[in-house]
Amino acid sequence: MFCSDWLKSIASRGERNQPDLKAFGISCHLIEPGVNRTPILNQMYDRIAAFEVPDDLAKEYPKEFIEKHISYVRDVTEAFIAPNCDAVVDAYEHALFGMYPRARYSLLLVAKVLMRLPEYALDYAFIHREGGRKPQPRLIY
Repeated sequence: MFCSDWLKSIASRGERNQPDLKAFGISCHLIEPGVNRTPILNQMYDRIAAFEVPDDLAKEYPKEFIEKHISYVRDVTEAFIAPNCDAVVDAYEHALFGMYPRARYSLLLVAKVLMRLPEYALDYAFIHREGGRKPQPRLIY
């Protein structure tokens, strides 16, 4: 869900392009909206539910594991979801028309915290979250 390396690469690309774009009067801003409740999210849930597992993966992972993992992903997503997109619109408006716009907008407090945590801390937080453990695949020998 939160890929800190991916976000860092996007941020570095924006910072790299900023001096080149500034020469033409173009400002560069990074807006990290997080996860918002939109119809796109519902489409993602429908696509995950309709996803058919390839035969080679179905042999290794039982159907119960896949169902538990889908519900786990949905629970984690629902835990960090924002109810509306007002903050995103406000950030866009401030980036475009603000007197002193920021170079980077992180809209969710959770995203700000999770982006700065190391991977082992993220794994620990997701494994020991309220509601139980992440489903584990069974070992096949």
